[in-house]
Parts: sequence; C-alpha cells; structure tokens
Amino acid sequence: MSLGTKRNGLVYGVLACLAAAAGSADAQICWVHRAGVPDFDQKRDGLGNDGKMHCVPTAWTNWFAYLEDNGYAGIMNGDGTPRNWQSSSQYNLVTNRISALGNHLGTSPTNGTSYTGPELMGWVDSHLDDPAFLIFIRKRVQPGGNLIMVGPSPKFAAGMLQMGGMVTMGIGWCTEQPGYIHKAGGHLVSLTGVYGMCDSKQSVRYRDPGSSDSYFSQGAFVSTLSTTTKRSEVFKFNDNPMPYAVTAYQIDGYDGNTKGFLLGIASLILNFGVGIDTQSGKLAIVRPHHFSHNPLPEIEPVDFPELGNIVDLQLGSTMTDAFVSVGGNTPGIWKIDLALGEHKPFLPVSKPGPLAVGRFGELFVIDGPNIRKIDPDTEREVARVEPGGDVMHIAYDDDRDELVAIDSEKKRLLQIDRNLRVLENRGLPNGLTPSEKMIIAVHPITHELWASAGDGSVFEITRPRAGEPTMQSFVLPGVAECTGMQFLPDGGLTVLADGSVREFHQDENGKFQETKKSGFAGRKFSGLLRLARSSDDTPDEMLNFQEPEVDPPTQAPDEVIECPSDHDGSGFVDTDDFTAFVMDFEAGILRADFDRTGFVDTDDFTAFVLAFESGC
Repeated sequence: MSLGTKRNGLVYGVLACLAAAAGSADAQICWVHRAGVPDFDQKRDGLGNDGKMHCVPTAWTNWFAYLEDNGYAGIMNGDGTPRNWQSSSQYNLVTNRISALGNHLGTSPTNGTSYTGPELMGWVDSHLDDPAFLIFIRKRVQPGGNLIMVGPSPKFAAGMLQMGGMVTMGIGWCTEQPGYIHKAGGHLVSLTGVYGMCDSKQSVRYRDPGSSDSYFSQGAFVSTLSTTTKRSEVFKFNDNPMPYAVTAYQIDGYDGNTKGFLLGIASLILNFGVGIDTQSGKLAIVRPHHFSHNPLPEIEPVDFPELGNIVDLQLGSTMTDAFVSVGGNTPGIWKIDLALGEHKPFLPVSKPGPLAVGRFGELFVIDGPNIRKIDPDTEREVARVEPGGDVMHIAYDDDRDELVAIDSEKKRLLQIDRNLRVLENRGLPNGLTPSEKMIIAVHPITHELWASAGDGSVFEITRPRAGEPTMQSFVLPGVAECTGMQFLPDGGLTVLADGSVREFHQDENGKFQETKKSGFAGRKFSGLLRLARSSDDTPDEMLNFQEPEVDPPTQAPDEVIECPSDHDGSGFVDTDDFTAFVMDFEAGILRADFDRTGFVDTDDFTAFVLAFESGC
C-alpha cells in the first residue's frame, strides 16, 4: 500500500517533500517511522488475569527492548547487543520484565494502570546502566485557551518520534451516548510511525500489545495501521459527570459501540539541548546520545532567519518547540518547531527580554516594564502585570507553580502566581547584587532559587513562606566567567564558561566538583544553551488511563506484517530501500546489522539482498 508520493527518503525513516509555500523551509517532513521496535503480547501466562490489563507495562517494555538493542545495557537484563525477541528463549524473560514493571507502576489485574512520569523514570533509573540521558515527556487532553479540552495531534506524536522519542499512544475507549461521548477505559500502544503529514489526514502506525491471544508463546510481530479523524465533541470522563468540550483525533477502524480516540502521548526521549553553536554561529540542536541502529545528527542546525541579536531562548513544555526572543531592528518572539523544521513569528514585543515557560506550557515574556503571559496554542495574551522597578530576570518554579522574578532597580525578589498576581515582594539577601550578567534558575529537586553573578560564584537562595530570603554562596572551581547556567534533571549544574559547557555536581559536603555525566560537558556553545527536561502536563486524576472492563471494539484497524527489506519504513519495498541500506552499510551504522548479530559485515549485505529480491 502506498502512503503518498515518495521523494528523498532520509536515513532516519523520514520522507522529505518539497514545500510549495513561499518562504517555507526547503523540505517538509511528510512521514516518520521507527523500525526495529518489538511487538510483545500483553496476554500471556504468568501475568495476573492473563495480562488482559497489562497494556501499559507491555507497551513500555517494547521500547525498553528497542533501547537494549540500540546499545543501552541493563534495562532488559542484557549487555546492549541486539536479540531475537520473537525467539521462545526470550519469552520468560519478557514475561518477568512486564510483570516487574507492572508491579512497579501499580498495575491492577482488573483495573489496569495509572502511572506518573516520575514512577516510570524511577524504573528506568534503577534498571538502566546509564539513565542520565533520558527524559520523560507527556501530553494528554488538557485545558485549552478557549475553555475546551485539546488532545495531542498525530503531528505532535510525529515530532516526538523525529526528536528521538520512544513514544506510546494512549487510546481512550469511548462509547457514543445521546449528546456526548463517554470515555470508559483506555489502552496504551507503542507508536512507531506517522504518515500523511503533508496532507489533511494523518495515519498512525503502532504495536498493539493486545492484538494477539497466544498466551503461552510470542505471536508474530505485526503493526496496526489506522487513519485518524479530527473531531470536536462533548466528552465525559470515567465516573466524572462533568461534560467537557473536547477536540481529539479518532483512531479510525475501531467499529462497534466502542470507539478509539487519541487522548495521550507519552515519550522517553534522548536528552538534547538547543543553543548557539560556536563553530557556525547559528542555532543548533546538540545530541550527545543516539540509538546505534537509528542515529540522528550529533549537531543539527536549526533553520532560523538572522533577524538580530538573540536575547533569550526557552524550550516549550513538550520540548519539541523553542521560543526565541530577538532584539535589534525586528524585535519579537519567534516559535520554532524543532522536529518539523518550521519557524514563524509568534509575538510582537516592544522591548524583548528574558523568557520562562510554565508548567502547562504558558510562555512568560518580559516586555519592557511588563511581564506578559501568552497561551502558546492560541498565541494570545491572557494576562499581564507591571510590577514596577526594572525586572530583568525570571524563572519558573514548577513545584510551587509560580514565577520568580528579580527587580534589579529596587533589589526585590518577587514571587508571582500563574495568573500574574504578585504573591511575595521581599528584599534580596544581603550580598546579592543584580546585574545584566546575572542568571537565575530553579533547582529541579530542592526547588530553591539559584543565581550566578556571571563569574565563578553561585548562590542558593532559600525562600521561606514567612520571613526574608537567605543565601548561601558556592564556588565553581576553574570558572572565571559564566554566561549561561542550567540544572540537569539529577540536580547537576551546567554552565557556559569560555565558550564551552562545564558540568558540576555537589559532593557530600556541598562543594561543587566538576563531572561529565550528561554528555554535554565540553560542547562548544556561546551565550545560550537550553537543555531538555522532563515534563508531565496533566495533574488531573480523571484523565489517567485506567482500564475498567468495557466492551471491546467489534473490529480493529488493519494489521500490517513487518517487511525486513523495507529499510526506510515507507510501507513498501523499492530502490530507495536498497540505496538507504547501502549507505548505512558503507557507513558501518548498526542499522545495517540485518541479521542482528551486533555488528555489520558482508553477511548482512547478503541477507538484505536476498530479502530485497524476494520482496514481502
């Protein structure tokens, strides 16, 4: 089955089509596909209730096996080399892994799984030999700017795949009721592809843990392929009687009284950063980690016009977007889609200043004397405040759900809630002098405010609920000048010093020692570097994907047998697959390890040629 006109198949499984719109990028990404993801069965002997409610741990175990195959040891009790996961010799291991992960996430044999990002990351941290390179991002049905609920789109899911994410898709089991749609259950699958992104209608391709009833042996690996239809309806969720106006994508092909809707996307993604590359002088994505079978560029330039000096840069809450504050002759805020390579003017401002991103993706902008709050979906201002003085620095505290600002004129520390109401207005601790070189950031674990004066000193500022702030100073050894500061997820501190990234962690005595845990240390960036961070944007319990017993759909979307010689994942075999394989083979990339021995040699070439000649 052809999924559209195919041009310029890229190594990572992305189709680039020439863009027709004037002023757009040279190429537009039309589909993205990830090959090599297993398709484990959730229904198996050895799990409670035969695994009928184990879709969540099974969908994630698919990706954990993929991670192990791509060089990351430990999470499937292996050494990071590929395995034949359909072999009967792996069946008990997979069952035990699904069972253990389910126990960790609190999977109920009768009610399914309701899990959080920190719970999943806790499993990763304790089972992966080197967990520091992964972050967790989730986007589910959430309140939008027009008081409706907005679900993630297939294009958003494609962006997660394109950025290197291991993506799961939450399908809500819904029944049509008079006047509304009732979500009564849910299902989690491993998303491996999105097609039709250059068209008005997209298709999704996924590994469905519930598609096989083998129970005592692993079924054949297959994919499910379905179109999607955008719908705006009234929804009710589980036992909550409150009706919500929801815009979400129906997964076509689930027929009968029960329908499937795309209501959530969650991804474990290889950590990355965005900044100004010293060598090119332009914005670029830096990826210190990659999959051995599906490598991405280590330094990837970001298509962005040279409009003026970049004042600040922040990643959006889902990490696929970046917001850039630009000064000079064309001041304003620009929005960049990092995954799809698109950029556009986002917000006109009179005097661009620093940016901050809130827990729900809101963008906070310093614009002259004002702090403005912008809804990124509607691109509209929803609040503003003029706190007085000269506010030069802002940061967001996810734990307290509030904005922290420093007024350099009156030497004040402001704490401002998400609606831009000033909660606290207190003096700065003695010894802290604000300046243009100052940088502030909130610690991801202690949630205390930290500041750098632009030299080798950093300050931890404690903000009690009552009383004045206090401060403790620390020294970063070997740092004379600091032009950027950001925390890592584990509490480590990165700074830009002398044009390169330096990384520090505190020892048992609180002193900072230089380390190289994250992979960013030593990278050459000037002025700005923002590192991706974990994000889970749905705190409301009613939206969790639990799985009560519901009547399953009487018919599911079509299943697609995987074709090994479809090297670029386009859905059919042609000369582009042969060309892509030869390029990978000549480069020695493990994606050309066709016989899955763990290295690339002539046996792989011979095996691929035989498979290619036989077709599918």
